[in-house]
Amino acid sequence: MPREIIMPALGMAQETGVIVAWLKKPGDAVKSDDVLMEVETDKTTMEVEAGHEGFLAEIRAEAGVPIPVGDVVAVISESADGIATSPAAAENPESPVEDAAKATTEEPPTAALPAKAEKAAPEKRQAESQVPPAGRILASPKARLLASQRGIDLHQLVRQGVKQPFHAADLDRMSPASAGGVQASFSSLQALVEGAAFDALAGMAAQESDGPADSRTLWASFASGALRETFSSDGDIVVEAVSRRAGGTTLFRNADRHGLANPAQAERAGRPDLVIHDLCGTKLTNFRPGRFDGVPALSVGETPGGGYSLTFHFDEGSLPFDAAADFLTNLAGRVAEPLRNLL
Repeated sequence: MPREIIMPALGMAQETGVIVAWLKKPGDAVKSDDVLMEVETDKTTMEVEAGHEGFLAEIRAEAGVPIPVGDVVAVISESADGIATSPAAAENPESPVEDAAKATTEEPPTAALPAKAEKAAPEKRQAESQVPPAGRILASPKARLLASQRGIDLHQLVRQGVKQPFHAADLDRMSPASAGGVQASFSSLQALVEGAAFDALAGMAAQESDGPADSRTLWASFASGALRETFSSDGDIVVEAVSRRAGGTTLFRNADRHGLANPAQAERAGRPDLVIHDLCGTKLTNFRPGRFDGVPALSVGETPGGGYSLTFHFDEGSLPFDAAADFLTNLAGRVAEPLRNLL
């Protein structure tokens, strides 16, 4: 006999659920432990198993539409006889099956529609079901986890017109450009350095410039020198320095080749070689970018013992671990022995 599948209650106070995606289509054979659909509540997204063995005979609920708990969303039959399959679903089994075999009870009967409207109704329902309520992202739990790990902004993908729901396989196929300029992943390295010698140099620079020293200038100079030595570069090195205490952003070109009191600032043109987040003078010690555009980032913060915390974020796809480690080691050495940066 046919088995009705209802919208499950995944939380104590849950009244409705939204089907993120149907993972089976009408006519598919299912086992009781097969994942039939992905359901999103106001707190989480979960995979829901079929619970019965047989064939998916009907899908009665569309993806992206809130469904009351307890409503029938699908029917599983003992045999595949008489089941009408969806051509669209057969071409792409991972996409949600919007063209349900049965209309919901809120829709007018198909027989009451004119012939032209009757033909267009399923297409209209399919188009509408792909547009979730404003602000809602339809994505499988694995896709959400993968996006979080790789720093991919799903909202940005939606704004770019990428179709929902998102699956892990979809994100695996995306290049950094198609993911809204967000790199697939990034790694971090941290070094703790004594700061007495560096602070003494900062005081000398402040006296030479007849004003309070902007630590962005020092960090841009030291980081540029470390980049140049690590990668044996004789070309231009552009560093973007952001100060949490002073506010604002400054671009430096070849800061290591100019005096600390007279840094050469650069005009914005293209992407910098490094972004520095200067957190000195605050309680903050590290900033980890939520979205990573491929440009290496250095966070500089002060430690309770009077030293500095240097955290380097980078993409191992474009900057190998060994090179990143050499750069941070070089920079830490310059901070511990500032005269090395002036030679």
